[in-house]
Amino acid sequence: MGLLENKTQKEYYESRDYGGYQFVTLEDIINQFMVVYVGEDKLISKARKTDVQFHSQRALQELSFDTFKSVKSQEIVLPPSLTMPLPHDYVNYVKLTWVDSSGIEHIIYPVSKTSNPLKLDQEEDGSYIFQADENLVINGDFEETLQDSPWTFSTVRSNHRGGGFGSLHYTDPTNYPFTTIPDKIEVVNGKLSITTNNFYYKGAVASRAYACWQEIDVSDYNTVALSARATSAAAGATPIHGNGIIKLGLSTIPGSNFTNPYNTVNSNHQINVTDPDVAVITWDDGNATETEKELLNINVRQYDKLYVVVQMRTIWTQLGGGTGTEYFQTNTIDDIVVEFDGDAGSLKVDPKSSTTRDRFKSVQPVDLEPDKYDDGTYDLIIGNKYGIDPQFAQVNGSFFIDDLRGNIHFGSNIANKTVILKYISDGVGKDDEMQVHKFAEEAMYKYISHAILSGKKNIPEYIVNRFKREKFAAIRNAKLRLSNIKLEEITQILRGKSKWIKH
Repeated sequence: MGLLENKTQKEYYESRDYGGYQFVTLEDIINQFMVVYVGEDKLISKARKTDVQFHSQRALQELSFDTFKSVKSQEIVLPPSLTMPLPHDYVNYVKLTWVDSSGIEHIIYPVSKTSNPLKLDQEEDGSYIFQADENLVINGDFEETLQDSPWTFSTVRSNHRGGGFGSLHYTDPTNYPFTTIPDKIEVVNGKLSITTNNFYYKGAVASRAYACWQEIDVSDYNTVALSARATSAAAGATPIHGNGIIKLGLSTIPGSNFTNPYNTVNSNHQINVTDPDVAVITWDDGNATETEKELLNINVRQYDKLYVVVQMRTIWTQLGGGTGTEYFQTNTIDDIVVEFDGDAGSLKVDPKSSTTRDRFKSVQPVDLEPDKYDDGTYDLIIGNKYGIDPQFAQVNGSFFIDDLRGNIHFGSNIANKTVILKYISDGVGKDDEMQVHKFAEEAMYKYISHAILSGKKNIPEYIVNRFKREKFAAIRNAKLRLSNIKLEEITQILRGKSKWIKH
């Protein structure tokens, strides 16, 4: 026996797509509208499908706010920061709660008498501090040696041509001589210079990969810009090797003292050192010409400390003989700059938090002492509760929403608790989310029809008004159908009508 949508009962229950039949996809809405409402001898004789798609998405957004069951939820364990990011499709919240050990939800109430304003940086005399084009990298122009600045660098390893391969050892100085040119990490002519040799090691031709790094403080910035001038050494033919590879970036971890001893895949341009994970610029063109590159608008809002990391290496594919300069390659980088990405002279602000928010986060609310009402100590607090605002006379905690930074901030009493956010989505998210309940399908068609007709010229006004009335009637019917009012539930609530409610 078959079910609707050509599914057997077995297929339905094993698919776990329970209750999906009550919805119709937005794509089906669009296709059915084009078939039924658009064409010859129909009120809408012609309409582009792109117009129908646009108006259908607008209808989905509008009806999601007050007609559809468009409430979503997220559950998290509140981190030490006492903040929760707003969901990507957030429009407005319905309710925030925390969950106790019995699984019961306790409503968290909004507080209107605090916020997280932009905190302006000030001098000791109270005057404002302004942004400046200050390079956060010390000795980024390499006017000093590495040893005299905060730069840290990988340990230089000795390279020998007599590496073992199985039971064979290539020590014939005619074919695989020991090199007399060591790898180097140094400052030469005001540039960071890294020189690597080729060598034979465990059956592969290779060279080392080296890194150089320093820690910088980005706690005062939302976004920064990264720039430098670097020279990628040209590829060579005797012996064969690739272009120089230089990577400059911002990373949450420092550079590595580990160096790549060999590379069995010569075409692999990755070095066996983790790339910077926040931002990275690469020079690997091999034009042997100093080239300036920059990366703007790097979001560092969530970081206090980062590392500026430089990585360099060369891919060798052939081992040569002799000890001449053709058996090593040098790459350079200079003028490394990490600076505020904005207009110099604008007010400097703390991008992460404010004193107001920090105090709200750290102070234990006094309303978390409910037992003072009933533990026999009421006589010790006579008059303390007089005139209290009822919105604060609760023990579940408070929150406020920082729309500027996109976070929900909670009071300290909710730390480490499981928090649930129930919120309204506009319905225009992923493809599988764009669906319409069948009770509201007619409202979608009327909304699209009115929107298309009201945007066309030479359409009589009475026609537009007719569809406007039909749209409102269809939306009203959809609201009634989706309201899901049950007589038994109303009766149960009305049984408590004789209880007194104090105001």
